[in-house]
Amino acid sequence: TKSLAALLNETLQNETLSWQVATLRIFGPADGTYGTGMSNAVSASNTWNNTEELAELYISKMSNAYGEYLWGESLAEFTGCDELENEVFFEENLKDVEVTLHSRSSNTYGALDTDEFFQYLGGLNLAVKYASGGEYPESFIFNLRNPGCEAVETLSSFLEKELYARYFNPSWIEGMQQNGYAGAAEMADFLENLWGWEALNPDLVSDDVWNQVYQTYVGDPELSDWLKDNNPYAYQSITGRMLETALKGNWDASDEVLKSLATEYAESVVNDGVTCCHHTCGNPLLNEYVNGLVSVPGFSDAIEKATKQSLQDD
Repeated sequence: TKSLAALLNETLQNETLSWQVATLRIFGPADGTYGTGMSNAVSASNTWNNTEELAELYISKMSNAYGEYLWGESLAEFTGCDELENEVFFEENLKDVEVTLHSRSSNTYGALDTDEFFQYLGGLNLAVKYASGGEYPESFIFNLRNPGCEAVETLSSFLEKELYARYFNPSWIEGMQQNGYAGAAEMADFLENLWGWEALNPDLVSDDVWNQVYQTYVGDPELSDWLKDNNPYAYQSITGRMLETALKGNWDASDEVLKSLATEYAESVVNDGVTCCHHTCGNPLLNEYVNGLVSVPGFSDAIEKATKQSLQDD
């Protein structure tokens, strides 16, 4: 804090004001707004090429400071110094962060049930990496879900336990199947949230995890047929997201798996129509990639009809 105050005072020439700004420790969206911007940005994976763009978006959205003397307005306005930008000051606070913490007390929602968890903690971890010049912080979860058994866990351990307790667990899958269309949608949502962690904190999600996702939801004919029957658009979203993960270099899938996914995705488009979520019909790179992997009659025509754009073979 002292070094930051001294740095600020070089510009502000006001020790009291510099100290007030340097001690600010709460940052978030602008007053009256909500969210990090990560959910839509991550989902629309064809719109960004590297995670620096995501980090810059997070910092831009979450760089508004709150404290005793300041409540979300711009630092330039508060200090009267046009040179003092919210984003730059937030980065100064992030560059020396070594550890991030998040508490979890709900047994209803996990780390992969909603996009909130990866948006805030995952986005923060990526922003720290960006500000510090390349190092992710250590990340821990205060697990408060079971009174009397509170524990501190690494984020990676917390995610791994949830994956195997829920999303790879036959009992959880059977429970979702009892809800038909809605249950299938929950499966697709899980995969979107897993992708959110992959995009923001890729070291947390290994190739083994993606391989297991494939074996569970696509490689098992019984479950994949159930998905096709109950919610073909959820299935198309699942296969499309897995293909996009491989296309962006986040998953080193085998040629056999990629061709299987491409076939499932393309046949779904032909048989059921296009789902048109973030990463499917509006993603020409993905559809050209699929077109280069497999030849499914009618696929190109269906995509071109939906998007009014021509596909090219890879």
